[in-house]
Amino acid sequence: MKQTIKSHYSIFLILISILISCSRFSKDEIIIEGEVMGLSSNKVRVFEVLPNEIDLIDSASIINGKFKIKIKQASVSFYIIQFSENKKLDIIAKGGDNIMVKGSFLKGIDSFEVKGSAENDVYTLMNSKLRKCYAVTNSLSKVLTNSMYEADCDYIKNSIDSSYNSLISNHRQFLENIIKNHSNSLISVMAFYESLGNKKFFDNYQDFEWLKLIYKGLNSSLKGNIHVEAFNLKYEKIKSEIETAQKTKASLMQGMPAPIMTFFTEDKGVVSTSSFKGKNLLIFFWGFMSQASIDQFSNVSKFTKNNKIELLAVSLNPNSEDAIQFSRKKLPSAISVNEDKMLESQSAKIYDVKLVPCFFLINSEGKIVTHSSNFDSIVMCYKEIQK
Repeated sequence: MKQTIKSHYSIFLILISILISCSRFSKDEIIIEGEVMGLSSNKVRVFEVLPNEIDLIDSASIINGKFKIKIKQASVSFYIIQFSENKKLDIIAKGGDNIMVKGSFLKGIDSFEVKGSAENDVYTLMNSKLRKCYAVTNSLSKVLTNSMYEADCDYIKNSIDSSYNSLISNHRQFLENIIKNHSNSLISVMAFYESLGNKKFFDNYQDFEWLKLIYKGLNSSLKGNIHVEAFNLKYEKIKSEIETAQKTKASLMQGMPAPIMTFFTEDKGVVSTSSFKGKNLLIFFWGFMSQASIDQFSNVSKFTKNNKIELLAVSLNPNSEDAIQFSRKKLPSAISVNEDKMLESQSAKIYDVKLVPCFFLINSEGKIVTHSSNFDSIVMCYKEIQK
């Protein structure tokens, strides 16, 4: 009988232990504990970093170097543990995580240990690697500065450039591996948008396949998460822009009908690219911000005059009056118009103008013969179609 009671009591203790453990590591709760030294402040604050704001979640007193904060949270999110204005730790955590922070401010906050989440371990590794990159680039910058007046300055500069490019390449590869292995984690988003100063390791458009991998991973595991929803909006916008750009490029291929642009001019009234049907047309996009486009005015004038080709000069300048006067003076036979929104103007977007000068040669049927930033190639192409 005593043995049975003892057995039941043991089972009861085990159940209590399990219940306590479940309470401690609730899937709807994040526990952040710390043991810190060398801090004058006796307060710690925790902020949640949301897509469009940073919210103060909770604060706690630091007693004998120790603190503990519980956050009601099931999904994964980003947090800042702030000890003072310039002493902060970034972490990533989700419900069920028990984050333990240890360190001495006498050694610097970068020396702190943050444990309790496999995901945050990767995040910490990323931050550590990036700090090393900054340390290397700072050293390279000092070497370059100190060698400016050395006889072998050019050799040193080339060596530094090579070292810098190697650093960027190696870190990019490191981030690629992070994304491949953690595409279903918010860590992948952090890796994609990481930068070294002004240097970004990935580009939204050129590296869209990496974004696509992240998109699939996140929506398979974290659909509905506020950070994922914000990422999805950005992803869909970039995807739409890429598809639009691809359609625009396809519409500007040789043999395609020239997109219609319509302008109002004081001397000619309403002018449209469709108004030139039955005549060869040269569209010349230019701007004061490009000396290269200014240098082409005499060549364009001579070419259109000798070949009796119609000319539409579209200036992309914020000052419409100055641009029109300049164009009329240099190209008296042209129809001169101005787009004050410059590269963001409707005509620049329709014709996919990213830089000036930019030339489009349109035949008498209103179809694109060719387009280029190189005027010599336009002249050669025109001679070919006149044979």
